[in-house]
Formats: sequence, structure tokens, C-alpha cells
Amino acid sequence: MGVGFAVSLTQHFYGLRNGTAGFKSYCNLGGSINCDVVSLSTYSELIGGLPLSSFAAGWFIALFLITLVARNPFWRRDALRIVWGMTAFSVAWGLAYLVLMATVIKAYCLSCMAIDVISITAFVLATSLKPEGFTVHKPDIPKWKWLFGVIGTCLIVAVLGLRAFEAEKMSRATTEALINAVFENPPVAVSVSDDLPSFGPKDAPITIVEFSDFQCPFCRLAAMTLNTVASRYPDKVRVVFRNFPLYSACNSASAADIHPFACEAAHAVVCANQQNKFHELYEVMFEKQADLKTGRTAEWAAMVGVDATKFKDCMAMPATQLAVAQDTEDGAALGIRSTPTFFVNGYKVEGAYPYDIWVAVIERLLKNEARR
Repeated sequence: MGVGFAVSLTQHFYGLRNGTAGFKSYCNLGGSINCDVVSLSTYSELIGGLPLSSFAAGWFIALFLITLVARNPFWRRDALRIVWGMTAFSVAWGLAYLVLMATVIKAYCLSCMAIDVISITAFVLATSLKPEGFTVHKPDIPKWKWLFGVIGTCLIVAVLGLRAFEAEKMSRATTEALINAVFENPPVAVSVSDDLPSFGPKDAPITIVEFSDFQCPFCRLAAMTLNTVASRYPDKVRVVFRNFPLYSACNSASAADIHPFACEAAHAVVCANQQNKFHELYEVMFEKQADLKTGRTAEWAAMVGVDATKFKDCMAMPATQLAVAQDTEDGAALGIRSTPTFFVNGYKVEGAYPYDIWVAVIERLLKNEARR
């Protein structure tokens, strides 16, 4: 079970950074019980950006193998000592990380705590087998070297094997070029009025204006990555949403009619925002993008708690169409040619950038704000 939880956490760790983890983790139950916040903290990494959970997976595999070795009478004494030491270390590490979550990260990861329970159970079982102390029999050094080799091999194999969950990274030169491209032109003024759909604190030092299309696959990927970014900077990032559906029926600036259901989705999010349900519907529509079709937005709106009658009336109002038209006109005036396009404190970002680049851009802007 320990291996299973560790592998799941590793997959989630890489998924958050790849933009494929989705909007809601299975163990996000609120502000304080939030696996995303823990996984996005620097304390979830051990060496070189590698997830701590991948080392935990190797550790549990090694623990299992050495426990099997302890069944052999010839190896029992030394293997059992190592099993006890490994479980004691796991408990100590788990308790230290629990304190870290409580005092520094200020969020708890249910999967991490499940691993702690497994570690404590394993420690109790190892202790019940009464491993001998070194004062009774000195360790057999060749055996210990072999057993430590097993531990090292398991750690290396697990860490490298679980990197299969990681998306291929850009070269450093490409990454730096993309970051520099964001800042090569001066920032522009973009409307961020309070009545626009948004999430995150209104007084955040970083404002990201997102021009997007709910039927655009790259917009979906970018939205999920942006969700990860917002989770990492909950007090420092505000996201303002603007519609830019690639369909001429509601966007005169669209050069091609490639997303026939995007107009309805754009109108739906405007109506959901009137009932303070923008963010909920925004997430559902991107999550279920493949199922988007005529009439589906009403089902999803009802699913997130939007009043059906008010929603239907709103969808028929000219003001709703005008709101989407205003978004597209503003987008065209800003030179938007494709979706997704973002403006981060006025700096233009075109396309679905990887998580690492978003972090680098935001960190640079935060440093600039700190100097003022």
C-alpha cells in the first residue's frame, strides 16, 4: 500500500507540472486539506526537482524485499535490524513532515498522512519481531553492504522509472528564450474590472488576463496549468477570464469557424458569473471539453448549482451576447490572433506555456514588485 500511495503522489506531482492533473485532486477537500498545495511546495522535492514521493516508493519496495530476505534464518538477524531501522526512519521523517505541513506549508496531504499510518504500522510490526541490538551480535558487514545495495538500487530504479510521468522538458535555451520573449515588449493596458469573471484575490500583485475558447484543446491544457499556478500562489495571483471563441457567430475577429459550440459556452460562463458560479462552470467545461455540444452547458450549469430558470433567461438576453462581443473586440484590439493568449500584468503570453515558464515569469514580476 505504501508503494501505491507513493506512486500516486508521484503521478500527481508530475501531472500538476505537466498541466494534466485536472482541476480537482481526489484529496483536495478544502483550504487546509489540499494535496495540490503540498505537492507544489518546494518541500515536495528532494534532489534536483525530483519528487520526494518517488524516493518513498523505492524505500517501500526495498523494505518489502528486505523483509522477504529476513525470512531466511541465515539473514534474519541483520535483515530484521535493517527493517526496524528503515521503519523507524520512516516514522521520524513522516512526523517531521507533518510538523512542516502544519507550520510552514499550512496544508495537509491525505495521501502523505496515509503513508505515515503505513509507516507507523510497519514500525510496530518490526518492533514486535524483537530485532537484536548490536551489543548482542555485531553486524555482519558483508550482509549489510549487500542489503544497503538493495536499498540504493530500489531508490534509483523507482526514481528514474517514475520519471516516465514527467513530460519532456524544453532545453534551457528554449526556456530562457520563451521567458525573455514575454518581457521583450512593454506591458499594455488590459481591462480587469471587478465585474469580469475572475478567481483569486482582487488585490493580488499579479493579474493574469486569460483570453480563451472552451472548445480549444490548447486552452484546456493552459487552463489546467494556470490552475496549478494559482494553487502555488493563492495570495499573489488573480486570473481574469475573457472570452475569445473561434467562431464568427459571436466573434467577428475570428478568421475561421472551427469551434461551433464555443459561442454557447462563452455565453454560459457569462451567465454563470452573474450567479457567482463562474469558476465552477469554467472548470467543468474544460474538464468535459470533449462532451461539449448544444444544450450541454445548461446541464453542467445546473450541476454546479446555477439556477436553471435564471440561466435560461440570461442565455437569451442581448446583454449576454454583448458581453461576449465586448471580450472579443477587446481581444482583437490587443492583437490576439490565437487562443489561448494571456496578459500577465500587461505582458503578453501567447500559447499554452509549461508550468516552469509560468513560475519563472511570475517570480520575475514579484521581484520587480518587491523593488518598487
